[in-house]
Amino acid sequence: MRKVLLYIFALFLLAWSNNVQATQFVASPKGRVVVIDAGHGGAARPGAVVNNIMEKDINLKVSLLVAEQLKKKMPELKVILTRSSDTALHASKYEDNLQRPKIANSNDADLFVSIHSNWFSDPNTTGAEIIVLSLNEKTQGHTKKRTTVSADNEDYIHIDDIDKTSLAYIEALSMLMNNDPINRTFGEIVSSKFRSLGRRCRGIKEYPDKVWTVLYPLRMPGVIIEIGFMSNPAELNYISSASGQQAIASAISDAIVEYFTRLEQMTVHE
Repeated sequence: MRKVLLYIFALFLLAWSNNVQATQFVASPKGRVVVIDAGHGGAARPGAVVNNIMEKDINLKVSLLVAEQLKKKMPELKVILTRSSDTALHASKYEDNLQRPKIANSNDADLFVSIHSNWFSDPNTTGAEIIVLSLNEKTQGHTKKRTTVSADNEDYIHIDDIDKTSLAYIEALSMLMNNDPINRTFGEIVSSKFRSLGRRCRGIKEYPDKVWTVLYPLRMPGVIIEIGFMSNPAELNYISSASGQQAIASAISDAIVEYFTRLEQMTVHE
């Protein structure tokens, strides 16, 4: 039985420490499960497209490398991919997103990692970032009712479009109370691994008006990792190259190894 509440506070404190290092090969965790989600996929969901380079392809290649590396670094960790090829999980883009956390929930996962590539109108913007779910009432600012632009074209729904009395919202809020400190702890670990590559990392980001559909239904800790900006030519070259993808995957897999190593140290097993 996983005693999540027993180690949340300890994990949060450990995030501030720099003296805990992940080993290359560690004692395997006890029945742990991680779900690696390659964002987008299929003909209708390419994600960002720049110079005929598609986000979905970058996401998939990095995800496959992360899974491959984890099997070597932490052999008894169960690694599940939401997709292992260029396929969609549902004809509807919105439902396709929802299938991803559903896979994690149905497999009783301990961690969900969704891998994406970013895009912004300013081509000078660079850096990886780790997105966490926000349902913070203090930052939501319900000053104006928004209407979601077609759920089939968005990876998120606006916070103002969610029924705050719904069971789904109440459950998500309850889950987030437990998971948010762990999400941020894992995010800090990922950030440190990216910076160790000499790459810029924008750190942990939350977007209070956006409720990400791959994070909202999760019953376990989970984040979105934006590995870099396709809108920046140099960064696009890096994240689309074989060497860049290997380095990025190594940083992410090392972060997952460190996370589960800490988790195992703080877990009481029956």
